[in-house]
Amino acid sequence: MSKQTVKKIYVGGMIILLVIAVLNLILAEPLLNPFIIFGLMFILLSINIYNNTRADGEEKQK
Repeated sequence: MSKQTVKKIYVGGMIILLVIAVLNLILAEPLLNPFIIFGLMFILLSINIYNNTRADGEEKQK
């Protein structure tokens, strides 16, 4: 996948998870366990970092 595609997925996923986190604070009944939210954020962040370093390496080789 290209760097732009992964960035769009990353930003969209983070926005969705942040909305869920805010709703957890507002609502009496939590939608999702906070540890699951942070785990998904960490997974998105690690995929984004991995893809950026891979794409940067491919650009340097050209």
